[in-house]
Amino acid sequence: MYFMRNIVYHIFVAFFSIQPCWALVSSGESYSLESSIIANSGGEYLSSDEYLLRGASGQEISSDADSITRNSNYCNRSGFYNPPYFAFQKKLAVNFKNSKMELYLPPNSVDKEVFDLFLNDKIDESSYKPIVERANQKAIVNYGILSYPIVFSELAFMDEESICFNAFKNDGQFSYIIQDADRDGNVDGYDHPIRISSLRGYVLDKEDAMWLKSFGNNLSVENLKVSFIFRKSGIYSLMGQMEESVKDVFAYPVPFRPNGPNRGDGDGQTGTEEDGITFANIPQKGNIEIYSIDGRLVKNISIPWGLADSKIKWNVKNNNGQKLASGVYIWRVVSGKNSKMGKIVVIR
Repeated sequence: MYFMRNIVYHIFVAFFSIQPCWALVSSGESYSLESSIIANSGGEYLSSDEYLLRGASGQEISSDADSITRNSNYCNRSGFYNPPYFAFQKKLAVNFKNSKMELYLPPNSVDKEVFDLFLNDKIDESSYKPIVERANQKAIVNYGILSYPIVFSELAFMDEESICFNAFKNDGQFSYIIQDADRDGNVDGYDHPIRISSLRGYVLDKEDAMWLKSFGNNLSVENLKVSFIFRKSGIYSLMGQMEESVKDVFAYPVPFRPNGPNRGDGDGQTGTEEDGITFANIPQKGNIEIYSIDGRLVKNISIPWGLADSKIKWNVKNNNGQKLASGVYIWRVVSGKNSKMGKIVVIR
């Protein structure tokens, strides 16, 4: 018994006599993780921003900071027991979340027993920057002037030997979180309105330097989230487009009777001369045409660029500035290859 107590005592003294040393730090722009040498089963919780991890006594460390091998996204070094600690395991689901994105993969999706997530959200720090810039230029040509990455993610799963570039064995889900604090339907922080309804997830085709739409795009306006199928490591982005949809356009008030007994701009009222007729849910570019019942074009309204709200008011006057006479008129909104028609009634 005395022999065993003596062994335990010396182990205790040796462990707590360890000199201060540099613990493993994985660092990037959005998070920084440092291992613990308290317990091999996990140790202390370590967190930064929204990323949480536990270290271990088997974590790689070094007593000399200069011995750390670094690049712009992570650092590594050898030492103390030398089994690297990984955040994820093959038989467990991958769940990752930060302020910009959410990532989920079912169990047994990655062909590695244990692995970590490499994540870079800065285009300027990517080794693929020239390819990304070429893809951005093509996107503007192919999809319109609002088509450029508003969020960028270069990610891969890796262990100490290699990075997994193969397709996963199961489909996962990648989600981008949209910023719209004022709930005006536009992404916050941009001079030119980028409508949330136009957002899609894209994946970079490195071979042809082109952004391709991801499969399974799903927009949740209520949750401010764009989700799509996640099938392999790669470079992903969230982009908007010039909104050309016309399916939700409508005009009000109908009938327009600005001098009637129910005149006013409230719900169920027939309008005022000052407010005219409003076209709501209009596209970001295009025209609204007003025709008489016999097919004559009486007014052409060009949708101005850069509207903060998807609506436009018309003073119910023709191209010559004259008030439209009482009657039935046909409106037609055109944007790109899309068009929609409706009817308005004017009663003077």
